[in-house]
Amino acid sequence: MTKPSPLRVAFVAVSTALVLAIAVVGSALATRAIHLEAAAAEVAGSAAALTIEIGGLALLLDRARLERRAVGLTLERRDIARFLTGGALGVALVVATFGLAVTFAGGRITVATRSQWPHPETFFAQLGTFALRCTFEETVFRAGLVGVLALAFGRATSLGVPALLFAAAHAWNPGASVASVANTALAALVLGALFLFPQRAAGAAPSLAAPTGFHLAWNFSLAAVLGVTVSGGSGARAHFLAVSIPADRWSGGAYGIEASPATTATFGIAAAVLGALLCRRAAAFSAGDEAHRE
Repeated sequence: MTKPSPLRVAFVAVSTALVLAIAVVGSALATRAIHLEAAAAEVAGSAAALTIEIGGLALLLDRARLERRAVGLTLERRDIARFLTGGALGVALVVATFGLAVTFAGGRITVATRSQWPHPETFFAQLGTFALRCTFEETVFRAGLVGVLALAFGRATSLGVPALLFAAAHAWNPGASVASVANTALAALVLGALFLFPQRAAGAAPSLAAPTGFHLAWNFSLAAVLGVTVSGGSGARAHFLAVSIPADRWSGGAYGIEASPATTATFGIAAAVLGALLCRRAAAFSAGDEAHRE
């Protein structure tokens, strides 16, 4: 595929906002129209939002004559391995972040009482809702913005602009602060790097699998395993572990651990390492192309 014009790419990227609005409205209508229990209604609403978002983005790409695969809106055989790798990295950062917070704040993590553990149906309903919501956000911000912008703009623009928008989208959450917004931008850089990483290989396209796995592992671990606040929302009513971090500075206060300096440290390191690897692989791939042409 020839490189599309910046104007055509910018049009698709801006139009994702309209698709996002339609998806949010469609999700709300689906949740109200389907008379189910609260957990099932949340799953249905999240599924409606994701379906509308994927369909709308695919339509935009087709109208702009852009390949769906070029922005990661297709499935590949390696996506299962990528999803699991992203999930493992997400869990590792949860452990590292809370380890730092507990170490510096003098808190502790204990096993919750048996009565606080979720029932199987509750557990899987939470998992389904988080999976759909995380896939939705990754489709919007990674495929719809990072992937689209990368077709015509440099890496700084294709990663930086969506990171700022991702942070801005969370800036109105309850308990948000300068620290939470900065950490959300760092998280977006990590997710964006994971999304673009498969492009290091010849003929490879970006993939939503790794960032979705990371996003799901992070959010689900915080809410359903640890029972703590996620991005200013409420933690899960049922959880397996109990976290006690007495200092608001390290716990993140009302916003949760994502406003903590522990998150700044772990996500900052992850963003720097992944960014360096992405640049190194891209440089090696470009050098290989130059050698092949000569």
